[in-house]
Amino acid sequence: MRSPQNVLDEMEILVKNYGVGHIVIVDDNFNVSKQRLIEICEGVIQRGLSLTFLPTQLHLAPWLDFETFSLLKRAGFNKIYFGIENASQEILDNVLNKKINLDRAEEIIKSCKKAGIVPGGFLMVGVPGETKETMEDTINSL
Repeated sequence: MRSPQNVLDEMEILVKNYGVGHIVIVDDNFNVSKQRLIEICEGVIQRGLSLTFLPTQLHLAPWLDFETFSLLKRAGFNKIYFGIENASQEILDNVLNKKINLDRAEEIIKSCKKAGIVPGGFLMVGVPGETKETMEDTINSL
């Protein structure tokens, strides 16, 4: 992963030299490290970088909470997508082998909304072993 300093320096160049006001972060590891995420957000705020971060994907890290989402909001994040994949815990556990707890995912999404960030999700239907009912559950979870 690139260091927070390196990421912030690049953002600063984009803002000051090129007038960039919106950034999309495409980084599967963006929130793997809570400390790195916090340092980047605090750096954006401290440097006075007036940015809006267009929809960014975060993985459902167990440490995501209201305080973290509040910091993300202050740094300019307005919409965050999560790779939830499916609304069936059985499909997640036994077919997709995802380490996602749907109850915890719901808590994370509620914290995201409470902080003023619009949540979104990536969902899959039609995976092996799915039934019409489990597909409808996933579709209705939107």
